[in-house]
Amino acid sequence: MRQCGECTLCCKLVPVGELEKPAGARCQHVRWGKGCMIYAHRPDSCRLWACAWRSESDSAGLRRPDRSHCVIDPIGMNITKRDNDTGESEQAPAIQVWCDPDYPQAYLAPSILAFVRRRAASGLSAIIRYNNDDALLLVAPELTGKSWLRFHSGKTPLGRLADCTDVANMIMPARATAPYYQGSNA
Repeated sequence: MRQCGECTLCCKLVPVGELEKPAGARCQHVRWGKGCMIYAHRPDSCRLWACAWRSESDSAGLRRPDRSHCVIDPIGMNITKRDNDTGESEQAPAIQVWCDPDYPQAYLAPSILAFVRRRAASGLSAIIRYNNDDALLLVAPELTGKSWLRFHSGKTPLGRLADCTDVANMIMPARATAPYYQGSNA
């Protein structure tokens, strides 16, 4: 397994419930150039968690998160597609990519897009997360049969990029004409 080295980007981007640290806010215990000041006593969620760059064999082409400005979370999400007329819903799994809001287009790096495409071959779309509320759904050509699709929820730095109905119908062919998405942890 790779080592973090000087990288502490997860300490900024990823939420930590035990510390009441929201996503997108630098942890109060991190010091520039020194790392975690409570490392020996850090919460279990910090102790047990490792980003995909560190933990996954499929990450060889990725740059270290502090250099790519993206932290790929090994814990995925489910996207819920709901038919507002019938109440029926379907789940679609997705990977989470925590993107530094100071570099909102960092997820467009070729190595990140290649990683997303490899996951799309297994049926996964990607949620690009900027904080607890703002995210972007990124759907690779392997799932759409056409080109990349992007849809935002909240106020991403890039604004509205695609219509929800179009995205839903591409990644999960629908009985619904007006689907609704909500994220939930897998």
